[in-house]
Amino acid sequence: MSTSSTGRRVGIIIGVIVLLGLGVLAWAAIRPGPLAFAGSKTVPLAQYNGHPTGVPADFTDTDKLARGKYLTEAADCQACHTTEGGQPFAGGRPFVTDFGTLYAPNITPDKETGIGDWSDEDFLKAVHEGIGKGGLRLYPAFPYAAYT
Repeated sequence: MSTSSTGRRVGIIIGVIVLLGLGVLAWAAIRPGPLAFAGSKTVPLAQYNGHPTGVPADFTDTDKLARGKYLTEAADCQACHTTEGGQPFAGGRPFVTDFGTLYAPNITPDKETGIGDWSDEDFLKAVHEGIGKGGLRLYPAFPYAAYT
């Protein structure tokens, strides 16, 4: 192999690496940010007083559905509780683990199959402490790193 063909190959490889790097930078610059769901609104820590669920203070007079939508998007509940192509929050998504396959439960307001008969206390205990209705621990299906 000649020196010129080796130099050309090295040049092509460097060019490809540079183009890939520029592509990654362009993607990072135009992708939605982590707060895009909330219109990029941030909540200063001081505003969490009286708002244990992390709803911004200006949501106090907002209807319950708007606050719930904000919280479920902030917590990304749908990612685990919706199967691909399924109804939002209806559960059934499989998670293959070392101790078997776990299926995300239905967290819709349906009283028979979802969490429609849970009290606010039941729900907060599940989300903040990982303890489901009736005192059942939700770990490992709902890992401790996801509480709150």
